[in-house]
Amino acid sequence: LQQQQQQQQQAKHDKEMIPKLLAFKKNLDTIISQSFQGHSDFRKIIRNSWENFINQRQNKPAELMAKFVDHQLQTGARGTSEQELEDTLARVMDIFRFVNGKDVFQAFYKKDLAKRLLLNTSASEDAEKSMIN
Repeated sequence: LQQQQQQQQQAKHDKEMIPKLLAFKKNLDTIISQSFQGHSDFRKIIRNSWENFINQRQNKPAELMAKFVDHQLQTGARGTSEQELEDTLARVMDIFRFVNGKDVFQAFYKKDLAKRLLLNTSASEDAEKSMIN
């Protein structure tokens, strides 16, 4: 029973991971640009830190990013404007640079893209095209 509760808790944390990382990255970028005038040493330290901590769980961040992108590109995310969707996807790709498991992301993304195209559940053709390019 305890193991099942831990798995449910982990699944909840996994679902929240990407939105929280996006908010965290946005806050860090604001701090660096406003407090440190975008100094290159601070940017380098932050980049190295992201590369280190985001890859602690091996391929999980790449998988979760692909699932997050899939959700954003599905009809379930239609409540957002085209520009908001583009901005969100750009921020995800900004974090994606730090992930070592890019092939894992690609595998999940391809599978999800095929499903969206076959079921016609894509919220935006333009967003789909921009993700591929």
